[in-house]
Amino acid sequence: MSRRAAPRRLPFVSVKRNIPQFRDSYGHWWIEVDGTESYGWWSMRCPLSIPQVIVGTIGTLNGVGGDVAGGTPTTDPRHGEDADFAFQPLLLAGKSDTQVRDEIRAFAASYGGRWGWPWWWRRTPMTNCHTFQLDLFTAIGLTEGAELLYTRGPGCPFMFLVRRLRWRLADGLRAGIQGLVDRSNLLVLQQADEPKTCSPQPASARHQRRLTRPHRSTVVRLCQRVGGTMGQ
Repeated sequence: MSRRAAPRRLPFVSVKRNIPQFRDSYGHWWIEVDGTESYGWWSMRCPLSIPQVIVGTIGTLNGVGGDVAGGTPTTDPRHGEDADFAFQPLLLAGKSDTQVRDEIRAFAASYGGRWGWPWWWRRTPMTNCHTFQLDLFTAIGLTEGAELLYTRGPGCPFMFLVRRLRWRLADGLRAGIQGLVDRSNLLVLQQADEPKTCSPQPASARHQRRLTRPHRSTVVRLCQRVGGTMGQ
């Protein structure tokens, strides 16, 4: 099929997002295609232990092979369920519907990575159901649209204390830097307001020698006078 003009909404694709809740799936995100197939990213272990939250665990497409039941290679365990947010994504690239379907399937089949929270200190990024969907959007050329960005939600409630601590550290760092900048600017202004006094600079040794050295004509006259006296 020929490519269709973009941007356009995709009526055969449904993006579903749940708000993170305690004792649930940490706010699962998945995507459904034609109402018959769906894709989401799960951890092999559910619920997660504290060490697994920190260091991560194995990730799996649709929870296949993990502790969550009901998933298949082409259907997410939450397939067909209602979600807190559901919408048709906006396609930004000129592609046919068939091409979009094929690219969604190919991306889901090739996705991999360690499932966990995206801690800032890790050298390799973690993956989860949120990163899976956002990476899929980037790979295919999809977006929510500005009016639907709120569906990304506030983030995982389990990490709220960690996020609040990080916000406080960031705010303290910014305040410290701003304080140093303000203090530096104040010192510059104070120096600019101070009256400047000009003191004569001492002449260099060479210049002083020039000032005390007799002129050449004076030396010649003295020599002539001395010579004439000696000749008398």
